[in-house]
Amino acid sequence: MKSTLLTALIFLGLIAQSQPLFRWGIVGGVNASKIITDTKTKSLNGYHAGLITEIKTPAGVGVELDVLFSSKGTVAERLDSNLVATNYDYRLNYLDFPIVLKKYFLKVFNIHAGPQFSYLLSANRNGDNLTSNFNSFDIAAVVGLELDVKIAKASIRYNYGLTEINNEGGKNSVLQITLGIWVK
Repeated sequence: MKSTLLTALIFLGLIAQSQPLFRWGIVGGVNASKIITDTKTKSLNGYHAGLITEIKTPAGVGVELDVLFSSKGTVAERLDSNLVATNYDYRLNYLDFPIVLKKYFLKVFNIHAGPQFSYLLSANRNGDNLTSNFNSFDIAAVVGLELDVKIAKASIRYNYGLTEINNEGGKNSVLQITLGIWVK
């Protein structure tokens, strides 16, 4: 307990001495997502939008926390009641909370990685509500590359699901392209 408190105080002291930059903004972009299962699936396009915050030190290290609405899903080919192969669109809406550690290079580029915690808002298959068939929470690993200038940013991220989102063992896999503006 004492060592944890001491470590936190040292960390806060280093941040206070380095005069970190705090800023926030808004982002939006496109998702190409897929649920990885044993079933043959194809990617489904969606979108994401939300608020971002960042603390960046003069040493070129930062931490970003986002709150995003994100539509994900997949297209699965299954047999219908007449034993005909049919495509089913699975659309999942989440509230995502990625927390990424950033390392800046060349002043405007950064690579980042961290966990993402997600809460399921809704799940539909061709318009039918299937929310109760999916787990409420999802955890993913996030990695990405970003171009970040004073007032705007553009990034590409990959989110790999670490937890199963349903009883069939499916995991989310999402490629995101994001544009954003820094408000402050």
